Amino acid sequence: MNFEIVKINELSGNEATIYSIIINGSKLTLFEQFIVENKNSFKNEINDIISRLHVLGSNTGARESFFKLNEGNSGDGSVLYMTNQNTNLGSIVYDMETLF
Repeated sequence: MNFEIVKINELSGNEATIYSIIINGSKLTLFEQFIVENKNSFKNEINDIISRLHVLGSNTGARESFFKLNEGNSGDGSVLYMTNQNTNLGSIVYDMETLF
């Protein structure tokens, strides 16, 4: 599998850098695909996720309290970004860099 890690400039800021992945030469990142697939059914939740990621990148940084840790295999950095009771977004956190 070929992939590319891409910075999401619109969500990144001085406090954290937000990244996503493009798989096998796709035109959209996995985060963009997620938005496209869910924007009609979950418009409010998508807007909430985007807003929270923008705040994370620009204001608060990737605080440990925002994430449910150890969601994947031991040592792989997988976490669950807790947005609200109904919507969570899987991610990987390394230092202050966040990959969605």
